[in-house]
Amino acid sequence: MKQRHTRDRAPLAIAWLWAIGGFFLALFAQSIAANIEWRLFGIEMGSENTKRIVDIIRLTPALVIVTSVIGPILEEVIFRKIIFGTLYEKYNFFIAATTSSLLFAAVHMEFEHLLLYSAMGFTFALLYTKTKRIFVPIFAHVAMNTFVVAMQTIFADYIEQIMRETEKMQFIFGGF
Repeated sequence: MKQRHTRDRAPLAIAWLWAIGGFFLALFAQSIAANIEWRLFGIEMGSENTKRIVDIIRLTPALVIVTSVIGPILEEVIFRKIIFGTLYEKYNFFIAATTSSLLFAAVHMEFEHLLLYSAMGFTFALLYTKTKRIFVPIFAHVAMNTFVVAMQTIFADYIEQIMRETEKMQFIFGGF
């Protein structure tokens, strides 16, 4: 039985490369999905869910462990290992990944960002499929959440300043 679950697993060194590269792949997928949402559907970038989480972390910094580590671990076990894994045994990758990714997106309760969360879920399913190791999407998801929380807490003032300067530049080049 153990051989069946470990067969065709990526070697550990390769899996770690996928885990680290998976973080960048997740960033790329997120930026593509956010741009599609914004340019095609007019959906503002930024997540209310993330804003609420950041506000809670500012009040109780220890919760960063829950949002950046515990949450992603639980989500990957549930959505990739259990839901995707079960579906992937019976159906092809596209059906299993789409279904588990849409469920992953729905759980985040921001239906306007369905594409964004689904893109993340799809990326994590791809990482799991390529390596057959659950720690790979877990690492990428933990790194992704930690990066987003760090950017929106530690660098929030700097990001706000950049946004104001960008708006000024758009105003100048936009023709008043």
